Amino acid sequence: MFYSIPLLLVTQILKKLMAALALSRRQYYDRINDLRTAGLIERHKGRYEVTSFGRIVYSLLGVIRNASERYWRLYAIDTLRFSAIAKDYDNKIVYMILDDI
Repeated sequence: MFYSIPLLLVTQILKKLMAALALSRRQYYDRINDLRTAGLIERHKGRYEVTSFGRIVYSLLGVIRNASERYWRLYAIDTLRFSAIAKDYDNKIVYMILDDI
């Protein structure tokens, strides 16, 4: 009886997670396997934990997301650099364009 309570709790959490992600049980475990194969997570004492490599990849994804959200601002900076205005180019313009980064 003692071991069935945690298993029941884990099963309920797993079902909620799969429902939230709209994944079948097979899809869920395929995704977990892909993350393990990539070295992003490891199984340790029955739990999945993010590896150091996984933490670095996750933080870099944030940098990429920020850059993609600001694509047009970065494009404007490149346009200024390669335009006729380049001789009058000033870093103050860049800081004005990227004021929230």
